[in-house]
Amino acid sequence: MTRRTFLESLASAAVLGAGGCSMFRWKTGKIRLAVAGPSCGSSEWLAMLESGLVEVVAFCDSNPDAKASVERHLSDRRIPLDVGSVPFFSDTDELVRNLDALEVEALADLAPLAVRGSLASAAAEKGVHVYVGAPLAGTISELALFDHAVRSTRAITQMGDVSSAADGLRRGVELLNAGIIGATTEVHAWGSGLFESAPNVLNLVQRGLELSRVKSVRLDSAEGRVDGGIPARSSLTLLYAARLSRIHQKQALPEVRLAWYDGGMKPPAEVTKPVADVTGSVPAAGCIVKGAGGILFAADGFGIETYISTDGARAVPSDEHPGAIAVRTTIPRRGAKDAASAAQVHALEFVDAVMRSGPKYGETGSRTYSGAQHSVPFTEGLLVASVAQRVLHPGDTLRWDTAFRHFDRADANALIRPATPKK
Repeated sequence: MTRRTFLESLASAAVLGAGGCSMFRWKTGKIRLAVAGPSCGSSEWLAMLESGLVEVVAFCDSNPDAKASVERHLSDRRIPLDVGSVPFFSDTDELVRNLDALEVEALADLAPLAVRGSLASAAAEKGVHVYVGAPLAGTISELALFDHAVRSTRAITQMGDVSSAADGLRRGVELLNAGIIGATTEVHAWGSGLFESAPNVLNLVQRGLELSRVKSVRLDSAEGRVDGGIPARSSLTLLYAARLSRIHQKQALPEVRLAWYDGGMKPPAEVTKPVADVTGSVPAAGCIVKGAGGILFAADGFGIETYISTDGARAVPSDEHPGAIAVRTTIPRRGAKDAASAAQVHALEFVDAVMRSGPKYGETGSRTYSGAQHSVPFTEGLLVASVAQRVLHPGDTLRWDTAFRHFDRADANALIRPATPKK
């Protein structure tokens, strides 16, 4: 089966389940899609186009070679589209001003992080549905604007933490939700950076442990500060607040300390030993969840390939663990077996949701598994940690108040809003 056949088969099923395309308000019967940042390397917009359910009515990219890059992507995947006939903007503000005139219904916001959040917010304010890269925004104030816009207009959103669509990740979430390793208060995770790999590395943990509010961040180590004070290598510990489970009738869940290592750093050997014993080495990215009755770890940076160890036994693939048999399948599956297919399916799920098709997820209350109910608090934790990386010295702790969006340090509060560009 070709990629296009695969996507079209999923899309056709979605249309039939929704009673066809009659819910579209545009005369063509297709979603009118604008694409921002098509040259930035993300392929989700191509998967949307391959589905046959969207038409691209605008591109936006400041890269001077963007148009040629788009043409190469389309040619590589044999997608017929006359790029010259599609408006091509170089400025996101100009795109926003033209959203109404172009009758844009949905936006694939794959733009660089510096403009991603503001563009997503502006589009959502106009009622445009938004697929937005991960993380959602580069500053806490931009994230707040996005949250407000989505709440006000009820625009459909999907953050691009593409691992969310993978069957393996969803199974891992179900196992953690079921408490297969007991009460969990400790997590170790590592990857290239908070904005680069963490949205996928920490996805399993965020969902499986129902993490919500970050109370504080301690910077444990930092080496080689670059780019506005962000260390080249660092480790830090986030303290997540105790909370009530949304899944298990408001069961009380304990505080969680999440140790994050980036820039090539990894947890101590005694922590990663169960991983190395099974895989032969410690992967470049992964996470280890430690519970009262054992551990669950991901041997990849997407949380797809998980293992469980209980009672000190050698870890086994999660679904081969005896305790997994009794854990029911509760999260709908979409057939994504690896990271590549997950990116395509994740994008198509957004298309389905715009069509008012597909299952509703209990976690987000919407037809997108990475809707704002998940993506906003998830992104907030990453942004709070990023601020801590920039202002703290090793051993210092930064405290955060989610309700008031306020740190306990003036230099940290100064980073909540983006710097005003010079005229």
